[in-house]
Amino acid sequence: MVALVDELEERRLARRRRNPADRRAYAIEATPLGLQTQRRAVKLLDECERHYLTPLTSDEQRQFYELLARLVAQNPAEERR
Repeated sequence: MVALVDELEERRLARRRRNPADRRAYAIEATPLGLQTQRRAVKLLDECERHYLTPLTSDEQRQFYELLARLVAQNPAEERR
């Protein structure tokens, strides 16, 4: 986790601040550039989703999402590592 936060800081996407409730801990917050990058990523993902799911009807898209949710529920993140 530390390496990930180091990289985010290096890219000016996040910054560490001392946690006032626990001086041993840091609070991680997105920078303005980080928030802008996140919004851009969400927009790109939405565009990709629309592009790839366009051939499906609304019912097929709903079913697709339901099936994906079932697959994710069966394979928690801890098991995928």
